[in-house]
Amino acid sequence: MTDRFHSFEELCEVYSEGTDFAVMTRFVPGAEVVILAPHGGAIEYLTTELADEIAEAQYSFYSFIGLIDRNKARDLHITSHRFLEVRMDNLLSHTKYALAIHGRRDLQKLPVLGDVDDKDAIYLGGLDAKFIELLDEELRSSGFATRLSGHAFLAANPVNLCNRCHSGRGAQMELPLSLRHALANSGALKAQFTAATQRATARRISS
Repeated sequence: MTDRFHSFEELCEVYSEGTDFAVMTRFVPGAEVVILAPHGGAIEYLTTELADEIAEAQYSFYSFIGLIDRNKARDLHITSHRFLEVRMDNLLSHTKYALAIHGRRDLQKLPVLGDVDDKDAIYLGGLDAKFIELLDEELRSSGFATRLSGHAFLAANPVNLCNRCHSGRGAQMELPLSLRHALANSGALKAQFTAATQRATARRISS
């Protein structure tokens, strides 16, 4: 689906902060990682909450939060390589690593396989191959399915927001809607996902 706006400035000509969207930031001095939810709130369900819980008080946190009706919230989606927002980029400039949390539809068009109701797999992307490897390992060991290739969310563009951290390499996760609903409905499952992601993040810092 094509974005209505191609920049944050274009979006702000139509929509207003505080009424239509909000920006939530938390800078943790000395933190080497920022956890991002650039399409939070009504745009991509549960991504703000997941990013916030992963970050806790140990990592910096950013979320762009859609406040308008869910049926219109897609208007607030700016694709990641065009999403330039000063507060987010300020956090990215102060952190070595970045992890972006996104939401995707269950139904995906995959190469070779065609249309697939891929309602379980977490798609991993970004230029930080080590971070992706650790996320894959920790998520799989906790019972979550992952897909590292053969999907449309590889985040290989150097200006993708997850790659604009100080190292120039970051990671992103695309969670299917069915999985996000499952996480919302099970505190235990959500805690399992959060812990797995935190372990991978801690291992990336120490590697």
